[in-house]
Amino acid sequence: MNRTMKFLVRAVVLFAAVLAVGAPASDAHASTIKLGFTKGLDMDLRLDGEDYSILTGEFSVQGDLGLGAAYCLELDVLAMLYQDYEVDPQAVGENLSAAAWLMWQFAPGLGREQPSGYSGAYSEEIAVSAVQIAVWEIVYDGSRSSAGLLQSQLARGRFFLTDLSDDQASVADLAAYFLDQLTDFDPNDFPEGAEFLVAANPDHQDVLIRTEVPIPAPFWLLGCGLLVLVSRRKGLLRST
Repeated sequence: MNRTMKFLVRAVVLFAAVLAVGAPASDAHASTIKLGFTKGLDMDLRLDGEDYSILTGEFSVQGDLGLGAAYCLELDVLAMLYQDYEVDPQAVGENLSAAAWLMWQFAPGLGREQPSGYSGAYSEEIAVSAVQIAVWEIVYDGSRSSAGLLQSQLARGRFFLTDLSDDQASVADLAAYFLDQLTDFDPNDFPEGAEFLVAANPDHQDVLIRTEVPIPAPFWLLGCGLLVLVSRRKGLLRST
């Protein structure tokens, strides 16, 4: 191995070591996030025999975990909006992986547009509400069939909708369409780049989020500096 290659290898190893030390360890300790909110529609629903009228929608995420989108996992717990608060990042279990897949496919906050196979009423308000309703259906009533597919029913179970008129009917129809697409879901074949986690807090809603954790600027700058050093090193070796 010539001197140029040795120097390049050492630079790459050093950069990787710095990233390992400096990157946020989100699954090891509490992280701070702030939730924004994209309003959907007020939905009338029932959970475990109790009636609710809830404004549904999609959360935007900022903070230690990066930028991303999120949906509520606990409809009977208050959300903390527009304020920093601590959460415990947790892994997504098998059942919630179906909700994560559904978010990945259809959440407007992840840049998803109307699927080509759906021809009903579709707007951002309806879409974010439908994703939220579908996530709650998976959380509260999702079950595995003998074939291993996740089954759900929006009309019965622990969780269901109690008003299917006007826009609420459009939300229900779209949520049912989203849930029907779970026949294509395989928990062992998740899309590349679709990384999700549960942000848990004992006093506020747990949320299912997808974030992108950026490498802090100083480490990017260090990486650029290493590349410059490698380039200069090559120049010196050529001149000798």
